[in-house]
Amino acid sequence: MLYLYNMNRFLYVDDDLMMRKVNTAMLKFLYKNNVIVDTAYNGDDGFKMYSSNKYDCVITDILMPHTDGYRLINNIRLNDKETPIVVTSVYHKSFLIEGVLSKGNILYYLKPFLKDDFVSALTHFDLL
Repeated sequence: MLYLYNMNRFLYVDDDLMMRKVNTAMLKFLYKNNVIVDTAYNGDDGFKMYSSNKYDCVITDILMPHTDGYRLINNIRLNDKETPIVVTSVYHKSFLIEGVLSKGNILYYLKPFLKDDFVSALTHFDLL
């Protein structure tokens, strides 16, 4: 019998379908398929999923339609200062990075988000 409560659970939010597929596969590889990865297309969908589930980590892009990753992070941080968040973005402007990092317990990586970045982030948050 598979006990799901022993598995790490991630929320991956990105409007790029290929990024969601590739990075979901990477998480499953790193955890030898002993992981749950929920995915969302934008910050609206991501926050709905976040609000109804408990995640060990949220991974999000910044620029997405409807609700962006910055607003998603703000919404999460209103009531949850602890859940680790990993931001992956093509944006390298220092003011944007500083604004995101100021929300606490967040790592910021430039895309492409590679295997070594996953390992670094997950190790940093004691999730691997």
